[in-house]
Amino acid sequence: MRKINKIKIAKNVIKIESKSLASIANKIGQSFQEACDIILKCKGRVVTIGLGKSGHIAAKSSATLSSTGTPSTFIHAGEALHGDIGGLKNDDVVLVYSNSGETREILQLLPIIKLLKINIISVVGDKESSLAKSSDIVIDCGVPSEACPLNLTPTSSVITAIGISDALAITLLECRGFTSKDFAKSHPHGSIGKRLLKKVSDVMFTKKLPLTNYDNKLMKSIEVMSKYNHGVVIAIDDKKNVVGIFTDGDLEEH
Repeated sequence: MRKINKIKIAKNVIKIESKSLASIANKIGQSFQEACDIILKCKGRVVTIGLGKSGHIAAKSSATLSSTGTPSTFIHAGEALHGDIGGLKNDDVVLVYSNSGETREILQLLPIIKLLKINIISVVGDKESSLAKSSDIVIDCGVPSEACPLNLTPTSSVITAIGISDALAITLLECRGFTSKDFAKSHPHGSIGKRLLKKVSDVMFTKKLPLTNYDNKLMKSIEVMSKYNHGVVIAIDDKKNVVGIFTDGDLEEH
């Protein structure tokens, strides 16, 4: 096995992909703005479609759109030809991903989509491709080359398509005035959702409280703390007024 400078290769991959992403930023223009306008006017969902690596990008795009205020769903191009295309509605917008723009399964879907008079936005690596020519809006994400030395493995083209997807999602987010509270509503079990949505009343305990008289011996209070397993006892006076708390942390200190 020949000796290979792994670090040099890795850095070169990142550099090539970074340059590709920067070149895409310079391409963003009127077609991107028109795509945003169409999506903002959409009464239905943004239906993302793709196959292979582009399918994974389309699925990720749909998930990001949905979590940032733009209703979306993903349809696998292969499954679409076997029934899933039936989920499309006239008020939807279709967002298609294909690097070559010549994916057979996707091209076979286009007549059906057009029959429904649905706007087609394509994120494509070849603006002269069959997909591009059949689309209402074309967002060019073509790259000079992949980061693969064989120029075969989807690398730079994947990064740029994801970059366009994120740019769309965040532009739409800002246009809609989407806030962190809105974001939390679509992530109720995530750390952001817990931080923004959860209240004290959601986690506090109100029954079988670990109560102890403030005049009780320490050992008695420790028994109460152990029984209820809350790590705390609530000290009350003879009239059942709360006069303080005693925690397991206090116990360690004393």
